[in-house]
Amino acid sequence: MNARQFLLSLLGTVILSLGSMAAHANRVLGEVLTGTVTRVSSESVTIEGHEYHIRSGSPAAQAVTHVAPGQEVEVHLDGPADSSRSEVINVITHK
Repeated sequence: MNARQFLLSLLGTVILSLGSMAAHANRVLGEVLTGTVTRVSSESVTIEGHEYHIRSGSPAAQAVTHVAPGQEVEVHLDGPADSSRSEVINVITHK
């Protein structure tokens, strides 16, 4: 293999690696839940009886100020829904 072929091969490998990293960067880390809000505060949101803590400084901390009981929402968690350590990182209201 000459130097040019080697460099082209190396360049192709780098491009494929970067593409793979970009795909992983767009993934939501935890679970996404959809349901009706039954209770909301600045620190937590309760969806159909299950309370989830809101991560301080996250987009969810700002979005939750516009959420009211009875609204349908989609919440993005930073981990599994059944873990007490998982926090809400984003809230999207459905009209």
